[in-house]
Amino acid sequence: RTAEVLEHRLQAKVAALEQLDLMAMARQTGFVRRDLRKLDLDVLVKAWLGLAGNGVPTLERMLGAMALLGHEPYTKQALSKHMRKSGGGQFFSTVLMSLLWSDAHQAIREGRLGVSGRIWVDDSSTIALPDRFAADFPGCVNQSRRTLSQLKLQCVFDLDKLELAQFSLSGFTRNDQAAAGDFLAIAKAGDLVLRDLGYF
Repeated sequence: RTAEVLEHRLQAKVAALEQLDLMAMARQTGFVRRDLRKLDLDVLVKAWLGLAGNGVPTLERMLGAMALLGHEPYTKQALSKHMRKSGGGQFFSTVLMSLLWSDAHQAIREGRLGVSGRIWVDDSSTIALPDRFAADFPGCVNQSRRTLSQLKLQCVFDLDKLELAQFSLSGFTRNDQAAAGDFLAIAKAGDLVLRDLGYF
């Protein structure tokens, strides 16, 4: 039963994968800079996807899975060189986010989440700045009692439209709990907001 469920899920992912323009993503992220001659991008991504739930997809395992999918022989050295030089992490992250977005959007469209309003994702990120900006964007104090400069980005995304709905900048000293109320300016009854525990 578990094997059947996993096979069904993998088939669904492969179907979603076939809707993506992998070459455009590869060029956009720098994974492909010129035409690929020996490396089949579709097979590479399917091999990676098939291994994703089974531990770390090492080069050997990737090449083995690619061979099972009918890819012509490709060396470990060539794949390693390509992955290192071309920003493979960014490409695979983009593919993964596209697949997750496809799943989420389908669940929203079909009403499977049981939410009558909009679905929002609220999160923040911190970026270190040069110390000269500490007056405007104060950060934490280090062990030398020197105040560092850190920028806090607060973003709220509309998950259905995949649009940025709210955005704010502050210093690190304004934490997520302090920013939690900002969302009320756009919230309506029946909306669902997804946040991590830092907001509570």
